[in-house]
Amino acid sequence: MRIVVLTLLLLTLTACGARADGPHGLYLMTRYSVGTLTLEAYRFADGAVVRNPIAAVDEIERERTQRPQDVGTYRLDGGKLVMTFDRRPLSSEYEREDGGCFGWDGGSFCPVEPFASGARIDGVYTGGASVGGGAVMSAATLTLRGDGSYALSSVGSVRTGTEAGSFGSSAEEQGRYRIDENALTLIPSGGAEKRFSSFPYDDGSAGPAPRRIYFGGGMLKRQN
Repeated sequence: MRIVVLTLLLLTLTACGARADGPHGLYLMTRYSVGTLTLEAYRFADGAVVRNPIAAVDEIERERTQRPQDVGTYRLDGGKLVMTFDRRPLSSEYEREDGGCFGWDGGSFCPVEPFASGARIDGVYTGGASVGGGAVMSAATLTLRGDGSYALSSVGSVRTGTEAGSFGSSAEEQGRYRIDENALTLIPSGGAEKRFSSFPYDDGSAGPAPRRIYFGGGMLKRQN
């Protein structure tokens, strides 16, 4: 019986992302400071960490090329977790919590929830996002319809490669979409499909679920 209980416990911890060498997988960080709530996503994968990941899979090198300031490393050092971005290490206590969560640097990190199988998230969502592989930092409006179609509009600034500069832009896109656990795939009309990290988030407000979705490196809020 004892062996069975220990086995089940280990399986539970593994499923939640807790491992002996630290976190692994996609997490949502919540932090309250001076009455302000901060939400950020982190993807941990074998020593590499991506802050607010855009890609739906562990495309670490692509993210590193496009957003080097948001791709770093992590390691456990005794009872502390050390994360390094832009060659600046930050060390804080690694405090295990229930449900595979952990506390670090005043924030609570929890494995994200996947979308339910066959889920429909029809609605209009707005917020800040990075579209086009991180090149367009913008205010985005994503409309998801019950027939599986979508419309994406964004207004913002475009980074001009490695040069120091940007220019204003706006974009409109339509096509089909599908959901697969923590991935939202957009298939634009006449274009190649793009898979984004995505997950639902309940902010406690009234209305149909989900109240928010993570998409394009940012949290979008439902408007209906």
